[in-house]
Amino acid sequence: MAQLTTAEAADLLGIAEATLNTWRTRNVGPAYTKTGRLVRYPDHEIERWIRDRTIQTSHRKGPQTEVRQVGIPIQTERKTLLSGHRFRGRGGHRSGSTGPEGSAS
Repeated sequence: MAQLTTAEAADLLGIAEATLNTWRTRNVGPAYTKTGRLVRYPDHEIERWIRDRTIQTSHRKGPQTEVRQVGIPIQTERKTLLSGHRFRGRGGHRSGSTGPEGSAS
């Protein structure tokens, strides 16, 4: 069982050493051992961590036998958006406007 340093583990994972340090302080990432200030990552824990995060794509799972029904909600009545908003439109009545001749009625 090989014990990897933080730099070696980060290199193996393809991430920055600082990322691995941050993960360790947040209790995420691969398991590690600590003796005093010495932090080491067992190689089998790095491999397990990678394996646990491996996502199987659909072409590797084989044909799907389950057909899923997807329901999409349809809005039956249309709500007026921006009904009281100043950008609603220019055709409506505006308070304080003048008559067609330009004088107040």
